[in-house]
Amino acid sequence: MAKYLEIAEILKNRIEHGDYLNSPMPGERKIADEIGVSYMTARKAIRHLIDAGVIGKAEDGKAQLPKSEALYANCAFLAPAFASLQTIRWQMALDQTLNRSGRLLRSAYFVHWDDLAIAETLANFDLVFLLPKLETPPERLLRKLADSGKPVIVLESDWSERGFLSILSSPVEAIDQLLELLAEGGVPVDCFNSQPLDDIIEARLAQWKKFPHRGRCFNYPINFYGETLPHTCRVASGLLREGSWEPRAVFCTTLSAAIGLNRVFTEFGLQVGRDVKLAAVNGEDWAPYLTPSITALANADLNALVARALELLRTGCAPVCLKPARLEVLPGESTAGFHQLS
Repeated sequence: MAKYLEIAEILKNRIEHGDYLNSPMPGERKIADEIGVSYMTARKAIRHLIDAGVIGKAEDGKAQLPKSEALYANCAFLAPAFASLQTIRWQMALDQTLNRSGRLLRSAYFVHWDDLAIAETLANFDLVFLLPKLETPPERLLRKLADSGKPVIVLESDWSERGFLSILSSPVEAIDQLLELLAEGGVPVDCFNSQPLDDIIEARLAQWKKFPHRGRCFNYPINFYGETLPHTCRVASGLLREGSWEPRAVFCTTLSAAIGLNRVFTEFGLQVGRDVKLAAVNGEDWAPYLTPSITALANADLNALVARALELLRTGCAPVCLKPARLEVLPGESTAGFHQLS
């Protein structure tokens, strides 16, 4: 393959994946320097892309990216810069749904609410999906989002009263189904949390507090960007070693907490599903394949929720909070075969 065709293929791949959405496409000299080819080779590659209709040519002679006819063609997924199964699920669902409708998605990550990444994303994209898994947003951020003139869809937090279309894939009311299952036989249901405290976790803790057969709350949130699984194991091991906890039924705010507790209970001679019941809010598609399998709420159809949000956005509907009509409980071995120890 000729060198200019190889360069053209690299640039085409970048364009199709939205690499130049967050910054302008570089000129021929910058492309040549970055890839390590001559200026004439880079220029020939650009000319090839123009002739093929991949890119256009502006009045000033510079390369111009193609414009999509889709409403909100260039979309961004803006999420905190720490690993999360929930972040991965949303990224996959957004990518699938938006690609089907001829839209491009790019992901951007922020560390704090004043991160420049937020301002840059608002400036360069037509539509932003925001996963706000950090501290409660300051008023200055809400003003910035509103004043940007760009639609912002908030994921996993209800900001509809703040003026933003929102999506909740695991509404807190669905937690009651897990709590009732755990409480069968008159067992008090403890709550265990090791996740950083954000709006989502706060809402789950508040829902557990409303449950009439609740037991004790073990709320040990780790700092943001900490590793929740080893933190869960350290905390739970300490409680059991001290003899300050005799778990019978435990509601976990996240799957990582349930995985950690399952490990610790086993090490202390407690068989999950027989000696102690365990359930988590979100199974993240992993819960059925663990040993023992963890009882959890079924995942919502994120693709359907995103498609519905886009339709509401198109019609100019007032901000609402979209939720699945109902989430099924996926019973696992962690709540089966339980018996009261004498």
